[in-house]
Amino acid sequence: MRMRVRSLIPSTKKMARLLGRFSPRQVQHEAPFPWPEVAKALDELRAATVVRPLYEQVTGKGLWLAGDDGVYLMPNAAAPTRTIVYAKECDPTKLEFDDWWQVKRATFGGDDGIEFISIEEIERISAGLPGEQPMSLCINFTPKRMTISVQWKRASRKGRTT
Repeated sequence: MRMRVRSLIPSTKKMARLLGRFSPRQVQHEAPFPWPEVAKALDELRAATVVRPLYEQVTGKGLWLAGDDGVYLMPNAAAPTRTIVYAKECDPTKLEFDDWWQVKRATFGGDDGIEFISIEEIERISAGLPGEQPMSLCINFTPKRMTISVQWKRASRKGRTT
């Protein structure tokens, strides 16, 4: 007796077409994190005496960029409570599921994961000129890389920030 078996795995060409159409990192997307909350997380790191390893790898002090329920930063300090800093457009505590989920997929992909950002790197890029204050820590996601920058606000002549 002959049985006809249909493969549930698409052909290579079809798989490439499917992945190309649904790949979450097709375009560049920026995820801004509010600086006052980032500064609070950095203060927790500076005060920490012990930090957690990432997947059993010792990394030193830094922030974990996590993607699961939203996209957020958190210090790797071994403390009972830690500051969670959500990306402005990917905060499940403030946004509807469909809104934050689309941003999460566009920035971090559909799977959960964690990336490490050292405190030294954040302090290096956030050391501004006199009169400048950080407004947001921005993480840019492209199909092949992630870059970090700081958005600045400058003090105006009348003492206001712009």
